[in-house]
Order: sequence, then C-alpha cells, then structure tokens
Amino acid sequence: MTRQLGVILGEIPPPDPSHTDFDSMLGNAADRCDQQGRRLVLVVDGLDEDWFANRTKPRRRPSIASLLPERPPGGMRVIVSGRPDPPIPDDVPESHPLLDPSVVRELAPSSSAKLSERRAKRDLTDMLDDGPLSRQLLGLIVAAETGLSIQWLAELAHKDEWEIERCLGTVSSRVLHRLGKDSWTARDRDGGYQLAHTDLRELARNLLGKNLDQHRRRIFVWAEEYRQLGWPSQTPEYLLRGYFRMLDDFGDLPEMIECATDLGRRDRMRDLSGGDAASMTEITTTQDVIVTQEYPDLIAMVRLAIHRDHLAAQNHNIPFNLPSVWALLGQVDRAEASARSRLNQHGWDWQADVLASVATATAKTGDLDRAETTARSITKPFTQAEAVVSVAEAAVEAGDFGRAATLIDHAQAIGASINDPKSKALTLASVAGVAAKAGDFGRAATLIDQAEAVAHSITEASNLPSALVPLVKAMAQVGDLDRAEAIARTITTRYGDRDAALMSVAEALAQTGDVDRAEIITNSITDLYVRTRALASVAGVAADAGHFGRAATLIARAEATADSIRSFTKFEQQAWSQCSVAEAAVKAGDLRRAGTLIGRAEANARSIDARSSLMLDQQARVLVSVAETAAKTGDLGRAETIIRSITVLKQQAWALAKVAEVVAMTGDLEQARALIVRAEAIARIPDPLDQNKFLSGLGSVAEAAVEAGDLDGARALIERAEAIADSITGADHQARALVPVAEAAVEAGDLDGARALIVRAEAVADSITNPFTQARVLVSMADAAAKAGDFDRVEAIADSIDSALTPKEQAQAFLALTASQDLRRRARGSPSFEDRRLVPSNPSSDQDSARGTPDRPCRTRHRSQI
Repeated sequence: MTRQLGVILGEIPPPDPSHTDFDSMLGNAADRCDQQGRRLVLVVDGLDEDWFANRTKPRRRPSIASLLPERPPGGMRVIVSGRPDPPIPDDVPESHPLLDPSVVRELAPSSSAKLSERRAKRDLTDMLDDGPLSRQLLGLIVAAETGLSIQWLAELAHKDEWEIERCLGTVSSRVLHRLGKDSWTARDRDGGYQLAHTDLRELARNLLGKNLDQHRRRIFVWAEEYRQLGWPSQTPEYLLRGYFRMLDDFGDLPEMIECATDLGRRDRMRDLSGGDAASMTEITTTQDVIVTQEYPDLIAMVRLAIHRDHLAAQNHNIPFNLPSVWALLGQVDRAEASARSRLNQHGWDWQADVLASVATATAKTGDLDRAETTARSITKPFTQAEAVVSVAEAAVEAGDFGRAATLIDHAQAIGASINDPKSKALTLASVAGVAAKAGDFGRAATLIDQAEAVAHSITEASNLPSALVPLVKAMAQVGDLDRAEAIARTITTRYGDRDAALMSVAEALAQTGDVDRAEIITNSITDLYVRTRALASVAGVAADAGHFGRAATLIARAEATADSIRSFTKFEQQAWSQCSVAEAAVKAGDLRRAGTLIGRAEANARSIDARSSLMLDQQARVLVSVAETAAKTGDLGRAETIIRSITVLKQQAWALAKVAEVVAMTGDLEQARALIVRAEAIARIPDPLDQNKFLSGLGSVAEAAVEAGDLDGARALIERAEAIADSITGADHQARALVPVAEAAVEAGDLDGARALIVRAEAVADSITNPFTQARVLVSMADAAAKAGDFDRVEAIADSIDSALTPKEQAQAFLALTASQDLRRRARGSPSFEDRRLVPSNPSSDQDSARGTPDRPCRTRHRSQI
C-alpha cells in the first residue's frame, strides 16, 4: 500500500516500511488530497484473507485491521470488505470502528462473482487434469508462494523454456496471473506466475494434498544445488528473494536461519541489489519467528544478532558519498539500495542524509524526475526539504523553472510544518537561497525575514549561531550583503560560527565582483584556518571571473596564512589549509604551485604523531583530503600513491570514494566505476577490532552450545572462529583473537586444540613490538592456558610478562598463575584432567537441557552476552 501512497505523494517508499512510515504517508496523502479538494478513499478488499489475522498461526506482526486508522486523517474514508469468519483480529482496539456493529453492511452474494468463481475452479481442475507437466507446474507455483518465471520453472521441471511457455499459454488468466517485472537486474526477462486469487491457492493446496510436499522439496533441492555451487552469478533471483518468503510462510525455521546466516548468499544478494537491506530484513524476520516459539533457540538468536551487528558495522564503514557516486554513474537503483542499507546509529538518521546526497547527485546527471522522486521519498522532513532544494537548484540551472517553482513550494511547505525552531530556520533559509537563484526575489526576501524571526526565537544559546550561519549565506545569495555582514558580526561563539558566516559573505561579495570588500572581510576572520579557506575561496571566484592577477595575490596571502598556523592541531590544519589553497591555484591555472602545495600538505600529514590508533586515524583522514585534492589537480597517479599508503582501511575506502567522485565529475565514468568498486570492497573488509568482537561473540555462542549439549554445533563454531582469526592482520589483533577461540575449545572439551591455539597465539605475540600491548595479550593467554590445564605454559608466560603492566594487570597475571597451581593440585587427586569433557547438565533429557523448560530455564554461563 505504501507504493500507492508514494504515487500520490511523488515519493519512493522505504523498501521495508515500518508502521510509522505507513501512518505518516497515509496522513500526508490524505492531507494532500484534501488540499486539492479531493478525498482519499482507502479500500481494503478481503480483510478475512489476512495471514496475520489467522489465529491458528503465531502473530509476529500486527494484523492489517489493526493498522487501519481509528480516526481517518484529512477527511479520508476507509471501506473494508470481508467475510464474517474469521472475526476481527484480537489486536484491534475496542474503540476501533471495525468493532462497531452499526457500520457493518451485509452484501448479497454476487451472481457474476459466483459464476467467475465456478469457472476459475473448473479451470484449475482442468489444469490438474491436463497432464503431468501441467500438474507439476501448478504444484511448483503453489509451493513457491511468490511468483516463478518461465526460466525458473524450466530449471525446476528440467524442461526447455518453450515447453513451459506452451503449457502455461493454454491456462486461463482466471487461474494464473502474470506478475509485473520486479527484478534487481535486467537478467530475468519476464515476471513470475502466481495463482490469481487466495481462494484458488487454498483450493489448489487441497487438491494437490501431500503432493505439494514433493514440489516443495524440489524447491529445497534446487536451492541446495545453488548453495553447493557457492551461489554463482547465475543464481535465480527467486532463491535470493522469494525463497525466503516461502520458508517464512511455511515456517521452516532451520532453513530460514541457514539463509539468514549464509555469507555467500548474502554477498550474491548484495551484488544484485546493490545493498544489504534485504539481508537485514531476513535476519530480523528470522529473529521475529524465533521469539514466537514455545522454546526459543537462544543460540540461534545470538548467532543472528552477531550477523546483524557485523552487517551493520560493514555498512557503517561504507563511505558516506559512495551511494552518490553510484548515482553519478547512472546506477540510481544501486545507489538507493546502498543508501537504504545504512542503519541509523547513535540517534542520527544516516539513511536520510545518504539518500539526500543520492538525490543531489542524480540531479547533477540531469535526471530530474528520478532525483525528485528520491528526494520526496525521504521521510525525515528537514532532510527531505534540503534534498528538494538541491533538486530545485539543479532545475534552475537546467532552465526548468516550472519544476523549480513546484519544488520550492514543496520545500517551503515542509519548512512551515517543522516545529523545531533551529531546523525550521535552516530550512526556510535554504528555500530562500534557491528562490533567489530562480529569480523570485520577493519570495526569497519574505522567507529570509521568516527565517530570521524563527532563528531569534531559539532559546538555547548554543543553537542560535548554527542557525544564523545559513541565514547569512541566504542573505548574501539574495544580495542583501550589508544585512548579512551585520548579522554575521553579531554571532559570538568560540566554535567558529562567526568566521564561517563572514566567509559566506566574502564569497558572495566576490561573486558580485567586489573582491576588495571581500578581502577586507576575510581580514576580520580571526581563525587562521577559516581565514585561509576564505582567502582561497575568494581567490577561486576571482580566477573564475578572469582576474588571474588578483587571484594570484590572494593565493599568496592564503598560503602565507596557512604557514602561520600554530596550534596543537598544527599539522592537520596546515595540511587542510594547503589543500584549499591548492584548489584555488588550479582554478588560477597555476598547476606548479598547486603541486607544490599538495606535496607540503602530504608532508604535514605524515608529520602527525600516529603512534596511537586515534592519531593514526586522524592522519589517514588528512591524507584522504590530500588525495582528493591531487585528483582535482588531475594528478591521479599521485592520488593513487597516497591512497595506497593509507593503512586505515576505512579511510582508504573513503579516499577512493572521494577520488571516484572527482573522476566521475570529469566524465570518466569507467575509471570512476573501477575506483568505487575498489572502495566498496575495501570498506567491507572487517576492522580487526570488529573481528575480535565478532569472535568473542562466536566463542560465547559456542560455550552456550556446550552448556545446551550441542557439542557438534560448538565445534563447528570454533572451527569457523579459528578460520576468521587466521585471516586477521596485525600481530596484536590476531593474538587477541585466538584467545577466546581457545577458551571456547576448552569448554567444548577439545583441550589439545585449545593448547595448540594458545601456542599459536604465543608465537604471534612474540612479534608484537609494543611491550605494553604484548604484556596485556600475554595476561589473557595465561588465563586461557590455566583453563586448558596447561600449567607449565602458564608459569612460562607469567615469567615472560614485562613489567610494563599496571599493578592491576600484574595482579591479574598473578591470579592466573595462582589459579593454575591450584588446578594442578586438584588435578593430581582427581580423574585425569585430560579426560575432562563437558556433557549436557541432564544427559537423559538432552532436548530439555537445550531449550529449557517452564520450571527449569536454559542453563548458560554467559547470560549477559546471550
């Protein structure tokens, strides 16, 4: 339904819309119709056919009836039809109109509908009687739940496509309905076939009887064949989309878990769709099923949680501008899929921001229709308005003033509806700016007055400056420079907002040709870093206007200002400043000076003390800017060299994405695509710290599996964890990663394996050069060795631990040694430690010990982690 609402609103709904999304879109659509003098009518036919209203199945999501508005917004009306049995679901509130008998109108059976029903049922039985192939195809279509294309049916039935086409060509459309093409790729040539009505589906299931299981097993085998092949590029799309829905409907939880945790399948889904939104949905859907079980599988739940966190971390590492680069390359579907894979974190709506960048990039390619649709699909009002403004600016540049005016109206309406004063002021200021560009100066002036009034109503003093900065910029754009400068000088804050506002005024003055006044304003900027950027910006504007002599003078001043920066962040600020000046030098045609500045910026970046991980990341961030600037000068070879020198993978990916964007804007789409593919691949390489967390999680799951008696499952998890640990680069990270794997092996009773892992970890730790880091790793190894009963190794490790440890950590090492000696004494008077094996707590009732019972909950050592 959100798709239909999206058409009314001119928006693309989210791929997995929430109830909140639906409510919001429904209300907005009703209001829009009301404003246009029309009425929105929502018709729900066959409410009794709602799967989630069927009380015989556990309800994981609300029924459709419960989602219908209790008080329809915007004067809309809701018309519902359905049979009296089953009754209205029990999750509908008592005050809902659906439960009011007075609104019910009984309808007499339709004679034409009954005739159509009889004909459809007759056609269905005819198809069953039409021969083995016809019967087989019907069984496969019914079993698949979602549509199967001719190509897929041919594979499943081991027939040629022409045979499938000939057979289905004789079937009445009353029985089979051909779906519209809904594919991630252009590879699948046709839409799938599905039974035309729910009643027919139920009738077909009854007629097929036990034979339906045979067809379902054929689909399972088909999926397993492609799984064994590693999900190759020719994998049918049904196995990556519809198959999981079939498993969900059928309730095949083990296979759902298998699909949701299959990394190869996930990679193929990403290759086709361009993102991980579908994979994330599968994980959460599987978790929803697990929690409805009488005895939820906690181990599977934790496995899925680990996969979900791992997937979220991977997508969080994707460069922010990567989706927008895909849009610049013309692959908007992939760009949106990648954007929608970005999860919101720490209260920040990353997805909305990335989608806004995709809309802006799409507009730059000239595809204003798609850009507008993407912008309108953003659910966060403030961000949607910003995206709409960007598309409106592109429309103005393209000369499409009619579209621009419509978009400005829409953005202005959003701004008026925003309650937060800061966001409202920012939105109105942005709309004023684009209105001025469109030549509507009267509207721009009115909007600026409104924005200023709203900004001054902000009671939180710290929020006022950040609202005034874009207001000053908008005033400068409409030519009200005196007012803009006056407001800029009223800003008092230590965070540089005043200087940023003055820079906007200087840029606007330079664009009007008043470079002298612009330079005077830059002189009043107190922060040397911002002053350098302002001088460089004004120089660039002067160069664009053909005033190359004046530009050269300003560039020399900017360079000297950058050299004078003295602060605790000297190297990075100098490097960033020099990059700004280099870009201005390129505009002025002074490529030699630009190259020299880039060299100095790189030298400053490499002068940053990068001994800590925090400063190493900071150095990498600066090098990203240097590489981007080198690309802007046309020196892609230098940019590539800098990128390869960046050791922080996340920042290396960012550098590639930034350079790809620069290259795409020059028109070299092939090279830009090669760069962005590399960026995406590097961004998905797990960070060692994330891998260690992932391994700790796997170790906890393995230990919980041991507690539940699933020793085979525990060993499989340990083998997988060991393989991941082997792939980790960096001695300290790899040594740390091997420790939880060894501890899990102890819990599984594999003492020899645990000791071997500790020996390997110790060998890796020998190559750690930082004595403090090495000592901390050795402490954790000593503890693991004690658990494994390797007392001699505990003593040897304890003797080798460096004095760089803190007193607390030295105490930990001493406790590990003491514990090992205590264990040694106890082992002498007990059965052989080597014979120790963990078994279920109640061997006579393995099932109960694994899942727990109402009077005896599941035993697990790591409850907090579970």
